[in-house]
Amino acid sequence: MVTLLVRHQVKDFKAWHEAFLGFADLNARYGASNPQAFHSVEDPNDVTVKQDLESVEAAQKLLASEEIKAAMSQAGVVGPPTVWIVKTIG
Repeated sequence: MVTLLVRHQVKDFKAWHEAFLGFADLNARYGASNPQAFHSVEDPNDVTVKQDLESVEAAQKLLASEEIKAAMSQAGVVGPPTVWIVKTIG
C-alpha cells in the first residue's frame, strides 16, 4: 500500500471541491481509496489531495492517465502539480 499526495493550485476552491467529489468513480477505477482533500489555511486555492493505492505502479498509472489529466483541467487546476508517492513507516 502506498499513499499518493498531490498538491496544486486551483482557480476556485469551491468549484474545484465540487468537481473533486464528482470524480470519485474515476479515482476508484484506478484503485484509489480513502480520498481526502485539504487546503492551506492561508490560501484555500492551494490544495492537497491524499489517496491510497495498492502500489507505486498503480499510483503512476493514475497520474499518467489522460482521464485524470482532463479531470484536473476541468476542475480548474492551474499549472503542474507537485506529487509525492509515500509509504507509511513505523
